[in-house]
Amino acid sequence: MTEPSPAPSSPVPVLFLVADTGGGHRAAAQAVAGCLRQAWPGRFEPVLLDPLAGPGSAWLLRCVARLYGPVIRHVPWLWGAAYRVTNSRPVMTMLDRTLLRLADRPVARAVTALAPALVVSFHPLVNGAATRAAEDARPGPGWLPLFTVVTDLGRVHAAWRHGRADWLVVP
Repeated sequence: MTEPSPAPSSPVPVLFLVADTGGGHRAAAQAVAGCLRQAWPGRFEPVLLDPLAGPGSAWLLRCVARLYGPVIRHVPWLWGAAYRVTNSRPVMTMLDRTLLRLADRPVARAVTALAPALVVSFHPLVNGAATRAAEDARPGPGWLPLFTVVTDLGRVHAAWRHGRADWLVVP
């Protein structure tokens, strides 16, 4: 049996991508961050980033993300219609090539600044940006692992399956 290696002199960054469209995605990321800190004290430093509505995000994405709460509360049928319309690979590909491409810059900046050991996506609309950042981060033989943590308990929306993930974690 081997003993665990000692903690590095400084914690290894892990980039967690969330979006504040409700509370579940951030809460899941915070729970995983807490488990990492508890299981391996001082070894990892989870960094949460919201590329849709957080600092450095595009104003258009911030506007769209901020609509989630009011739409859910006041016109839930509209959210349901948007959910159904976007639940296909072709529509998600179109969104990823247009509107969601605006999430690329904050994710790429974070990957460059942090040099994380891995990227973990906790929101389906950031999977494309996570994929592109992971692929661009380490050209050549290097590899930036990408995890996707599905936070939906029911049927899995097409957005969760969009992009490349090395590991897919489902409830």
